[in-house]
Amino acid sequence: MIELLKRYPQPTGTVFDVPRLAEVAKKNIEAAGLTGRCHFLGGNAFEAVPAGGDAYILSNFLINWGDEEAVVPLRNCRKAIGPGGKLFLVEWMLPMAGEPREEFRFWDTVTMDLIMLAAFGSRSGYVRTRLEFQALLKAAGFDLQTVIPTHATVCVIEATPT
Repeated sequence: MIELLKRYPQPTGTVFDVPRLAEVAKKNIEAAGLTGRCHFLGGNAFEAVPAGGDAYILSNFLINWGDEEAVVPLRNCRKAIGPGGKLFLVEWMLPMAGEPREEFRFWDTVTMDLIMLAAFGSRSGYVRTRLEFQALLKAAGFDLQTVIPTHATVCVIEATPT
């Protein structure tokens, strides 16, 4: 959020995360000189998210959860999102058969998927494909609009309410 607000001077933002991160988040917001445009709000996305936002950004969040769990905060975003709002997911994405594979991204992404499997087993989070994100978003009331590659191994997935 800080990097977005530093780059774009008009928007305001709310960092919504678990309450135990409040002190660090507030210090980072203050150090960036953004206290007039950004604030921290503690909570649990599995219960609710702040209502009325134009955009919701979940960064490396869904990778930690299986589909049954991951759809819950997405549905909460769908309930809370303002008219014309958008959802952005910053996530790892496995290429599907026939999609181009850049060596660095492909191997880094496969490695992350294996780490998730080793750390959490097959019933928890994992790296999804485009079709898996599309299905997950659909179940939460969103349509996947586009996948934007980044210079890193994650991509930005843009979705809009159905």
